[in-house]
Amino acid sequence: ANPTPGYVLRDIAKLSTESPQTCAYIEDYLLDKLKSSSAHVKLKVLKILKYVSENGNPNFKYDLRRQTQPIRDCTSFSGPPDTLLGNSPYLSVRDAAKVLLDTLFSEEEPMRTRVAIDSESTAKSSDTSFSSDSVVVQTSGSGKMWGYENPYTRQSSLRSIVIESVLT
Repeated sequence: ANPTPGYVLRDIAKLSTESPQTCAYIEDYLLDKLKSSSAHVKLKVLKILKYVSENGNPNFKYDLRRQTQPIRDCTSFSGPPDTLLGNSPYLSVRDAAKVLLDTLFSEEEPMRTRVAIDSESTAKSSDTSFSSDSVVVQTSGSGKMWGYENPYTRQSSLRSIVIESVLT
């Protein structure tokens, strides 16, 4: 079975943000598909659930926390060994289920922006500007902080990616 294409994952995550009813429908549909006896179907569904819980509607993750029994059942999923792959499909399903449960119950939220500011230097100066690898931060005397992406870092990495893709 082929993996789910990335654009489909993004579309499902985007659909989950449209309305609470759509989010609930997607969740119910995927949990129903998780009852399949096929290891490939279970693995795909677990990966989709993980992606949507990380990138979709935040309520999807919270609602999924209340319905973890089908996911917990996947942590002990087994069956007759495949003639070609052996037990690896079952191990993949178990590992994906454990990763999904860890994702659902992790206390840490992903950090969107990493900025380190020395609070003393910010408080002393009225206008401060510095750049890191990914963010330019400007502060003013009012104490407000604005973050902007550093265009020079982005262009150089984009340029290197294009060059590498052309040369290889």
